[in-house]
Amino acid sequence: HEVSPRFPQANAVFREGYLSVIAVPLLSENEPWGVMLVDSRKPNAYCPDDVEVIERIGAQIAGPIANAQLHSQLTKESTEKQALADLGRLVSSTLDMDEIYVEFADKLREIIPLDHSSIAIADPESGTMSYPFQHSRGTGREVNTPYPVEGSITQRVMRAGRGEVFDLGNRLQVLKSFPSLVRAYDSGDRSAVSVPLISNGRAFGALHIAAWDEHAYGSEELALAEQAAHHIEGAVANSRLHVSLERE
Repeated sequence: HEVSPRFPQANAVFREGYLSVIAVPLLSENEPWGVMLVDSRKPNAYCPDDVEVIERIGAQIAGPIANAQLHSQLTKESTEKQALADLGRLVSSTLDMDEIYVEFADKLREIIPLDHSSIAIADPESGTMSYPFQHSRGTGREVNTPYPVEGSITQRVMRAGRGEVFDLGNRLQVLKSFPSLVRAYDSGDRSAVSVPLISNGRAFGALHIAAWDEHAYGSEELALAEQAAHHIEGAVANSRLHVSLERE
């Protein structure tokens, strides 16, 4: 069966064996926000009367569905704002990030899928980086052990000055495109988001978040991770300074 070039997405429907389709728009306050589909495996299964019936049903359910979606979105946004506010209060409560990093990661998990997270700190003089803060270890990275920063995701987001999402579905592709993430892939990670930590206009490290599920992160999670990073970057910088002064 050939499908009009105007509806290329319908090819997938026909490949599944559906030969007749009714599609009606769902409107809220006269604005389209979705589509209601009715499919049949029979050819020429529907007539204009059927379309009219589906249109009436669509008109009846569009408002309640739109309201439910709006309620869900508002609840989600409220939860995110509360969690970010809690993060701000948490990191401002101490100079020692070691004391609160696990709690920080647990709070972050409320709004971002997270199986483990870490903070990497770069040392420009030695060309290395270390991971002083980790949550749910098992990533193959030892705490406070130096690793080369060259070619790392930490270096990548620090140089870019912005965060990035990484999908790690295929080991060969990871090895080719993001070789520094092979260790994470072998530990079970299939999705990652990394954002730079910036203090006084200079990137000094990165917040890394990872999940075992594929395609766990998108633009929303990236934006939330960046907001979380903004909350902690000053505290992390001060914490490292505090540790350095104590050692002296």
